[in-house]
Order: sequence, then structure tokens, then C-alpha cells
Amino acid sequence: MIKLSVLCVTLCLVSALISQGSRTMSLVIMAASGIVLMGFIVSKAAQMTERIRDIALLSGIDTTMAAPVVKVLGIAVCGKLTAELCRDMGSRWAAGNIEIFAVIASVISMLPLLEEVLRLVGSI
Repeated sequence: MIKLSVLCVTLCLVSALISQGSRTMSLVIMAASGIVLMGFIVSKAAQMTERIRDIALLSGIDTTMAAPVVKVLGIAVCGKLTAELCRDMGSRWAAGNIEIFAVIASVISMLPLLEEVLRLVGSI
């Protein structure tokens, strides 16, 4: 995480220096760095998914019950990133709507888990 943070700060500083001369080049650098950072994030997300699957198998939990948790994590990350991009582009209205949609999508994704919990409580 420290390496990634240092990389982000460095890229922001380089972009700020370049934006003095060429705003377009600054945007290209930031877009390219965003793509590289997303590659790191995707690889870490894949590791996290495998780890959650392993934990679910070791605990005896059905992996289909862990799927909603992973979906909600994905929705949260995507929603946050998208909302921050909208804010950076000056659209607070769109950012707010994205955040509300992410909450609603998370609740919908968690419904199968809630149903299973209610079945378990009802059978006790």
C-alpha cells in the first residue's frame, strides 16, 4: 500500500508540473496511471476473492453465501470510484446518484444472504 501511495503522489506531482505547459499531456499521464493502478487493484481483488473462497470452504459455509459479500464489496469499490470521478469532473449531482444507486444495488445483492439467515433462524 505504501508503494502504491508513493506512486500515486508522484504521478500527481508530475501531472501538476506538466499541466503548467500542456493540460492535454497531463490528462494523458493521469489516464495512463489510472489504468496501471486499476491493474494493481484488479490483481488484489482477485487475490481477495480467492482468499474469501478459501475461508468459506474451511469454515464449511456454502460458497454461494459468500458470493453476496463479494458482490457488495465490488459494488462499494466501483460506486466510490465512480462517485469520486464524477466529483472531480464537477458533477456532485451525478456522484450523489451513483452513491445512492450503489447502496440500493448492495441491498439487492444481499437479499439472498438475508433469506438464508431468516431460514436458519426459523429452523432453530
